[in-house]
Amino acid sequence: MYFEQRTIAGNFNEGTYPDNLYTDEDNCEVIKNYHRMNKNAKEVFDSLLQYNIERSERYAPEFKLWLIIGLIVILFVTFLPINADILVYRKMVNEFCKILLNLPPKHKEEAKNPLMDDIAIDSSNTGAVAKKVAQYKLIVIILVTYILIFLLFASYIALCVTMMKSTENSSMLLKWYFYSVERMVLAKRNR
Repeated sequence: MYFEQRTIAGNFNEGTYPDNLYTDEDNCEVIKNYHRMNKNAKEVFDSLLQYNIERSERYAPEFKLWLIIGLIVILFVTFLPINADILVYRKMVNEFCKILLNLPPKHKEEAKNPLMDDIAIDSSNTGAVAKKVAQYKLIVIILVTYILIFLLFASYIALCVTMMKSTENSSMLLKWYFYSVERMVLAKRNR
């Protein structure tokens, strides 16, 4: 209908309209159906708006479900295995320390000496410094891992919230579009 109206208007602007406008099929169809279309336009646009609003309202619970399922999956895929690795590592280190503490004093003294004869190391300071550096590195690795997991959680939550907000914004845009169309239809009726 609108296409035919635009075609007729374009023909008038170009000066290529038919000799008798009232015998032209396109023009007669537009004139015949124009009032019926104006009468039903409000119902059509109203039903389209209601359909789209109901559809967007159906998406909100789905997004929340995906948010919950996604967070649980991320928890099981990242957080739990990393915590299990950390716990296993700590258990192994503790067992190794217990084994070293149970060694006879003779072997403990031999373990303090360097493996190569030509290296002279001050044994009083080196062990404590190496232990602190190793603990510091382990703490940094654990913190970086937890920060990355937190960023993964936060980005997934932000993605889901953005999808929910964009659905709400689309619904609002549809409502305002409906109001503008309704105003246009009412303006056409009053002419």
